[in-house]
Amino acid sequence: MKGVFNHLFSLQLEEDVNEVLFALPSDLCIKEDHLFNEASLQLEKLLNLKHLEMRQSIVDATTKIRCLK
Repeated sequence: MKGVFNHLFSLQLEEDVNEVLFALPSDLCIKEDHLFNEASLQLEKLLNLKHLEMRQSIVDATTKIRCLK
């Protein structure tokens, strides 16, 4: 996968046996912390979630995304 995609990320959740992979074919520099924190806040606004626990689970999930090197 690294031969095709410049950036690979994985997300492993405790309650699931599956691992989610994200692949980007971009040459742009990805700053993990900034990118995912900002994206989670934008997603939260777009979804207009009324349940606080659901909002927090989105933010928590973004902190578990890791760059594969």
